[in-house]
Amino acid sequence: MSRPETDHIARLSFAMGHPRRVALFDLLSARPETGNSLAALENASKIPRASLIYHLRRMESVGLVRRRAKGSSTELTLVRSALSPLKSAVASRACGTLSAGIQPPKLKVYT
Repeated sequence: MSRPETDHIARLSFAMGHPRRVALFDLLSARPETGNSLAALENASKIPRASLIYHLRRMESVGLVRRRAKGSSTELTLVRSALSPLKSAVASRACGTLSAGIQPPKLKVYT
């Protein structure tokens, strides 16, 4: 696995590594085709708007969420295929198919 691939997997992991983002992922996956407005997500999640926007931008930065203007509102949809690299990496490691000699990347730990 190349360095860009491992970096992307690390970013995907980080993007899903917060309970609020997991909750947003669940809400967005309930309506993957039609999407959700920012107001609907705020109402359903009970996450304050500033925090909601922060977490959605984190998810959007790795391609998990797509934003689209719809009239005067913003529609957000989940991009399920964006998780494929992470799913493959986890599955290969869980099944012991990681090539010998490849070290996982060192990640920054944020507190």
